[in-house]
Parts: sequence; C-alpha cells; structure tokens
Amino acid sequence: MMNNNTKFKVLIVDDNPKNLSVLYKILNNKYQVFAVENGDLAIKIANESIPDLIVLDILMPGINGFDVCDSLKKSGKTKDIPVIFMSALSETIDKIKGFNCGAVDYITKPYQKEEVLARIKTHLELADYRKKIESFNDVLKEKVKEKTYQLEEKIVDITDINTALRESEESYHALFSSAPDSILLTDVSTNRIIKANNASLKLFGYLEEELIGKDEKEIFVNDETDKVHDVIKTDSEEILSFRNKVIKKEGTFVEVSTNSRIIFYNNILCKQSFIRDITSQIEIENNLIEARRQSEEFSNLKSNFLANLGHELRTPLISILGYSQLMEDELENADHKKMVSGIYAGGKRLLRTLNLLIDLSMLGTKKINFHEDIIAPDAAVKDVLHQNKESIDNKGLSTFVGKIKEDLFIKVDARMYWEILNNLIGNAVKYTIKGGIEILIDSTEIDSEKWVEIIVKDTGPGIEKDKLELIFEEFRQASEGFT
Repeated sequence: MMNNNTKFKVLIVDDNPKNLSVLYKILNNKYQVFAVENGDLAIKIANESIPDLIVLDILMPGINGFDVCDSLKKSGKTKDIPVIFMSALSETIDKIKGFNCGAVDYITKPYQKEEVLARIKTHLELADYRKKIESFNDVLKEKVKEKTYQLEEKIVDITDINTALRESEESYHALFSSAPDSILLTDVSTNRIIKANNASLKLFGYLEEELIGKDEKEIFVNDETDKVHDVIKTDSEEILSFRNKVIKKEGTFVEVSTNSRIIFYNNILCKQSFIRDITSQIEIENNLIEARRQSEEFSNLKSNFLANLGHELRTPLISILGYSQLMEDELENADHKKMVSGIYAGGKRLLRTLNLLIDLSMLGTKKINFHEDIIAPDAAVKDVLHQNKESIDNKGLSTFVGKIKEDLFIKVDARMYWEILNNLIGNAVKYTIKGGIEILIDSTEIDSEKWVEIIVKDTGPGIEKDKLELIFEEFRQASEGFT
C-alpha cells in the first residue's frame, strides 16, 4: 500500500500546454508532478529524477510516445518505471503497440478526472507493491544464508515469510477489489466465475453471491465471446483482446472490450478477464462515421454546384469572346480596337478560370475526362511566356528556355498541360521582382519508361519549407489573409 506521508513523483509528458495544465491541476494536490512538452526532455528528466510513474502522450513532434517508452525500457535506471499512455488514438493496434513497448495502461482523450486519478493510483500502488516485494526478496536471500547456520533464526524467518505472504494476499485482494475496470476470474476447467471485483458487480448489476458460480456464457453474448480480435504477446504470456457484449441482470446489453490471460489463482488454472464499458467510445466512432458520410455528401453537392455554375456561365462567355473578336476585326479606331481587345482578353481569362473550376469540381467527383493529345513539350511553354510578356517586360525580367536537342513529343491533355504551365510560370513572373525565369526541358527514365521533365526556376523569394505541403491543399497558399 502507498505511504500517505510520502508524495509520489509523477512525470507527465504532452506537447500540448493546455493538456499539461489540466493534468497538472488534477494531480498536483496528490503527487509531486513534473511536466515536460517533448520526448527528449522526458527521457532526461526521467533519468535524473526517477519518477514513480510516467503519463506519456503518444502523438508528439520529434520523438513520439512509443519511442520514448522504448528508450526508457532499455535503460537500467528507468526500465521499471510504469508508463501510462494517453492519446486520442483508440485503435486496437495502437494499444497493442503501447503494451509491446512496455506500457502498463492507457488513458483515452478526452479523459475524465476520476478515471485518471483511479488509474494512476492503482498503478502507483502496484509499482509500490512490486518494489516492496523486490525489497523483501533481497532481504529474504540474506536471511536464507543466515538460516543455513542458525536454525532458530530460520524458524523466525519462516514466520516472517508467512506473515509477508498473508499481507501480500491481502494487498492483492484490496487492489483487485478497488480496480476501476471490471475483473473476472473464471475456472478454465468449468468455465464458471470464481471471483469478481466491485466494478464487475456494478457493470453486470448482480450481487456478488449471484455472480459467483455463473457460467461465463450466461453473461456474455455467445456468438461474440469467442471472436478474438487481437493477440498481445509478451515475453511470458499471451493476452487475448476482443470486443463483445455483456448481458446485465435486467436483460440489457452493454458493448465492452475484453483483455484475457491465463493465470494460477489458489492453485486453480483461471482466465483473468479485464472488461471495460466502451459504449461511449462506440458512440464517438459512429458519430465520426456519420460526420465523414455527411462531409462526402457535402463535397459531392459542392462539386456538382460548381460544375453546373461553370457550364451556365461558359455559354454566354463564348458568345462574348466570339463577338468581341469580330468587333476587333471590324473596328478601325485604334482606341476602340484596344478596348475590345481588353474585353476579349478579360473574357478569355475568365473562361480559363471557369474551365479550371469545372476541372476542379470533376476531380472531386472523379468524373473528369482526359483527352490525350500528342504535342511538342516546348510549344505551350513559348505560348505561356508570350501570354505573360507584358508583365515580364514591365519588370525587366530575363527568360531562358533550355530545350533538349532531340525532337520529342509528349502524350498529355493539352489544355490541362497548358494550365499547369501557366500556373507555374505565371507565379514565377508574379513573385519575381528582379532577376529572371529559367525553364528547363529534359528527358528522363522512370521504371524503364521515357518521360519529359520540365523545371521552372526563378529568383523570387521562394516558399518556406513548413508551407510546402500546405500549398497542395484545396484553396490554400503559402501567404494567406488580406495581403
């Protein structure tokens, strides 16, 4: 049992300062708490202060929780410190990985204060009890040597051993009864329950005398009990992990997760089952599935709306372009021709934007049709540079197109190929204040197939490394906001 006069040291590790603050407030009144925000510092503090327990977040930048736990378990100074993982992850494979790393338990975010305190208290008591047993074993070894020479001392030691064993059994029963999870001991030979803790009585709704002696199949849904989902293997045992349903006394069902292992209890081969109510967890999972369905439905509606809008606007735009081109040919006044030319250029730009909008909406629904065209790779490059000639000349930028010597042709959707080049080269012109733009066209081989590689270089400010992934998300760019 824990000594109430001594504050146990608890190290909490989470890269989220808010989570650290909440945990610190929960634990600080009962324990001496150390709080750190990354794995490297956690390993350093653990080796220097040797905490009695570590509460460790899984998902952290740099060294994640699994790697931190693995490092601690490899160190002679910290290998025996119990580790409780805390994470929003709830998949069984993450639990298995945590147990394989050496963790003793896990707390699922968002966590409840009572659950956190109960789990930490239980594992501190178990760790304290283990230390006392180890200390007792060391003492016992020394006494065995002395008892070899002194029979009277050996008799005294045997008495001490019996007393310690009785106290150990009492401690085990106390921990068993107060554990927050339901625990059942089932006789393997008869499949009948021989021991149940208080949490089990509350879960099933039975009195102790009503639950003891029941066949396990009477309180579990039979067609689910034997469906093992995972096997957690350690050096000394296998833990079977599965989901099933329990039948409460009043006949209702509760979804649970169960971890079972084989142990000896009072010289009887037993199955020890740890049972946890996961009703709220399943509700969260179902809500996430429904949210994903609604999100996909909304995405389809958005894509269809954009596609219909684009089609409705493109028809009159094509008429505007046609008439403005005819007017430019017919007009003789230079100012009038320039104005009509501006109308045509603006309409053409708007038409390209609408085409891109339709392409984007079709990509979202996977209905886009690609047209294969065979073209020279540098033809569109020259056309795009010509489209941006006014901006290039106004800024005084230099341009260079490095082309391979051999005449190659590529198979692409010509319109999309032009739009991609226009985006790349247009951005280079837009963000380059001085210097120039270099476009390199070369051949390369990938998996024994011949490809053409096009590289656009500029002397602009570039994109920060932490924004490189961001720009590939829908409607995002490196610089956002009113600027």
